[in-house]
Amino acid sequence: MDSRSSQYIDVHQFDYSYQHLDYPPLELTDLEKKQWMERLIASMKNPIAIHGARLIVANIGHEANQDHTNKKSADDILVLLAKHVLEKDKEFLPMIEEQLQDMLQLGQCAQGRTTRLWQLYKAIK
Repeated sequence: MDSRSSQYIDVHQFDYSYQHLDYPPLELTDLEKKQWMERLIASMKNPIAIHGARLIVANIGHEANQDHTNKKSADDILVLLAKHVLEKDKEFLPMIEEQLQDMLQLGQCAQGRTTRLWQLYKAIK
């Protein structure tokens, strides 16, 4: 953790707070999700963010990516963000990289993964 870490809010304060909000259902196989995420990773420059994204890729469909408190999946949200960046707005990529870096450095639990990505998803919707 760097010296900025004391400025960050504990993501667990958001537990159960956005479980009623949803994103469109993804009708993708795990392999298709991985392909979207790998395309996103190929566009990234921040090595720490790349490591964070690879952590999510390695856990597609597994508990480590499932935030049961808010009923969200980190791999689903990252795919939605990947589609946004790759199809619409490449300028959004640095924000994704920043959140993936924070996730890796400040909290890799399921809530740490989903809450940071969820905030980005809500920004594009």
